[in-house]
Amino acid sequence: MKNKKNIYFLIPAALIVWGLIGYRIYKAVNPPPIEVLAINADDSFKPKKVESVKSYDINADYRDPFLGTLASNNKLKRKVTTTSVKPKEQIVFPNIVYKGIVSPKTNKKTAVYLIQVNGQQKLLKLRNTSQEVTLISGNSKEVVLEYQKERKTFSIQ
Repeated sequence: MKNKKNIYFLIPAALIVWGLIGYRIYKAVNPPPIEVLAINADDSFKPKKVESVKSYDINADYRDPFLGTLASNNKLKRKVTTTSVKPKEQIVFPNIVYKGIVSPKTNKKTAVYLIQVNGQQKLLKLRNTSQEVTLISGNSKEVVLEYQKERKTFSIQ
């Protein structure tokens, strides 16, 4: 008898809960139509003019809360140093053309590279210099040359 009383109470409660869940799902899937309000574009808007900005000075003559002494004005007045940046001079490389490599494919250390500097063909090994141009590294497609402490890569032509 006691179980029947619980069933009479629980079945309507479950139906109400599931009904609320179903109603919320229905409202989420079928939202009400949105009313579009006509807004008149009003060209009469004029922004306010900005008044001059007031500047404020900070008076830092208060006591240091940790040391109990007055703050030194020397710390507040710092010198601003300006350094002018000098433009780096562009180093003009001589007329250089990489012609190719003459070496066995197995040993790169003994490789000899054919490089044309200002119209003169030179055979250079790694770390060799000709007309102030030093061969830093290279392979069959390109070489890296250094002239007046600036490096540049040249590809084969």
